[in-house]
Parts: sequence; structure tokens; C-alpha cells
Amino acid sequence: MVRAMFSFILGDLAVHESPQQAAASMEAIDVEAGDYEAIYDQDGVLYQPVVEGAQVELRATEIRDYHDLVSRLKAFRELAGLALPEDAPDFPLAMARIVAERSWKRRWPKRPAWLSRRIHGPGPPRFDSL
Repeated sequence: MVRAMFSFILGDLAVHESPQQAAASMEAIDVEAGDYEAIYDQDGVLYQPVVEGAQVELRATEIRDYHDLVSRLKAFRELAGLALPEDAPDFPLAMARIVAERSWKRRWPKRPAWLSRRIHGPGPPRFDSL
């Protein structure tokens, strides 16, 4: 079961709760330009973005590289100055929560509150462990 998706794009990281949510946030022009460096789920399964018309679809590949996922997450953690120990249990999901919280704090618009809730929901994703 996919609980977190990690999209590495041009030195940044986006996290989503499902492949469908991740694909919906992608722009076809960015996919076609090759801007996405890697897209993984929390277990290290690599996803391939495919443009169908103006829509993006993510397809799971046979490649599973948990080590590369963790390596990329650690590099992003250092680059972004995020505080999370390497030995944190469920490191990818812990990183997903921190990145989601960081994105939540930067969201726009924040006011009026009703509009923010309508656009972004009531809060950042939780990325709970099973």
C-alpha cells in the first residue's frame, strides 16, 4: 500500500499521499522537459511519469531502490536544513511528515481561513505508519 510519494524535481522535493495525487500536481511540460529526477514511494519503488494528452500518469516500474530513496532524502534534508536524525524510525515517512509540514506553512493563500481549507484541506497529510 502506498502511503507516501516522493517527487524529486530540480533540487526540490514534493510529497503526496498517493500516486494519483502526485500525478495531479505534475505539469506535462515539466515531465516532457525531464525536470523530475526521480519519483519513489515510501518503499523505494521507482515510478515513471507518462504524459497522456495534457495529463500526467505515474506508473510503477519493476525497480525498487530503497537505498537511493533514503540517500536522496538525506541529501535533501541537509540541503533544506531539516532536523531529523538518520536513525529515525520509518525514516521516509518521517521525512514526508516534515516536508508536508514545511509546505503547509508556506501555502498560499492562508487567509481567509475558509478559502485556505477549501484549497488545501484542514491540515498537512499525516503519512501514518501501518
